[in-house]
This record gives sequence, C-alpha cells and structure tokens, in this order.
Amino acid sequence: MKGIFLTAFLSIALMSCNSDDNGGNVGTEEVEFTNVAQSYIPNTPYEDNPNAQNMVISDDDTWQDFTEELGTAIDETTIDFANYQAIVVIDEMRPAGGYSIDIVSVTENRQNISVSIETTFVEQITFQMPIQPYHIVKIPKTEKPVVFE
Repeated sequence: MKGIFLTAFLSIALMSCNSDDNGGNVGTEEVEFTNVAQSYIPNTPYEDNPNAQNMVISDDDTWQDFTEELGTAIDETTIDFANYQAIVVIDEMRPAGGYSIDIVSVTENRQNISVSIETTFVEQITFQMPIQPYHIVKIPKTEKPVVFE
C-alpha cells in the first residue's frame, strides 16, 4: 500500500514540474536587435573615464551628444527614437588591440529587458595601442528597464 501511495505521489509531483523550451523562464522571448556600430575607440576620448559603460539612449539629443563624444565613425547616425532605443556597451580600456565586446542576445521578460554581453580576445589581431571596444544596437522602444548581464 505504501508503494502505491509513494508511486502516485511521485507521479503527481513529476507531472506538476514545469518544463519548456526557454529553460523555465515563462514569458521570456528574444528581442530582435539591429547592429548600429561595433568597433573600438583608439586613443579614446573616454581616457578620463576608462571604465566600462552600459547605457540606453532613447532621444535624439542624448544620441547626438554621445556620437560627438565618441569621436569615431558610426554606421547608422540617425535612429528613429519614436520607435527604437539604442543599447550601448563600452568595454573598459584595454592595453592593446584584439579585444571585442559583443551584445550576444537581448531578451524580454515580465519585469525587464536583459542584455547579454560577452568580451572576447583574439590573440592574432593584437596591435600595441590602447583601445576601448564598443557595441551599439537598436531595439524596439520599450518602457521596461534594461538590465546588462
């Protein structure tokens, strides 16, 4: 009798476990993003603030100030901020080339937008000049807070 009760209990417990394709993160979905620019800042204007920076830009004035301060070419200089917002990640100052920072995914859940970042180093591409890698993408406009991981 105990065996039947234990089997029934375990069966109910196992059936109530949630298993889905997104790792149990119910309500999580990928957000399509468009690459705006990805490169590095040589002789960076951020030398006074060489730390990594992550930001969300959602208006033209902030975008213009940022691109002027960045001081390097951006592929897409105009963003429709009525429909999009820019996600900017700037790596810390690196002593030489070969480093890259990448926005690898953007996901939305009930509470926020999560931006996954990855830093890589390719030894064959090194050059002896301090740089600060960056990656900028645009995503559809949202009111949810953006969290960088």
